[in-house]
Amino acid sequence: MKRLMTYLCCGLLIVVGAATAGIHDRFHHGPRGFGHEYPMTVSQIRSGVKDGQMVFLQGRLTKYFGGEYYEFTDVSGDTIEVELDNDRNWSYLKKDELIDLIGRVDKDMFSIKIEVKKAYPSQRSVGTK
Repeated sequence: MKRLMTYLCCGLLIVVGAATAGIHDRFHHGPRGFGHEYPMTVSQIRSGVKDGQMVFLQGRLTKYFGGEYYEFTDVSGDTIEVELDNDRNWSYLKKDELIDLIGRVDKDMFSIKIEVKKAYPSQRSVGTK
């Protein structure tokens, strides 16, 4: 019985370790400078980003659609719908203010939007790498 419990515990640790191995990415932890940290464009997101992928955008909130939904216009002028979860306080953001946005792509058959995880006033000037 002890041996069975030992095998079960070891198996569980291996499964949990493998499942959490991909959680750590540049959007959540760690120092900057080791990955692609330059803003993407909306056209890049529409053309080749997978559902659930984390993205970094720079632009402005330009329209309010109602509820949690806003129009985001990137620095090249393309627009995409973004969702700002009501459970968080976004009052520090202003309409038409240049912001940096980190979010998760939400694609379905007919639309694509960004579920915003972080957004903050931009510290970079437009087009700076």
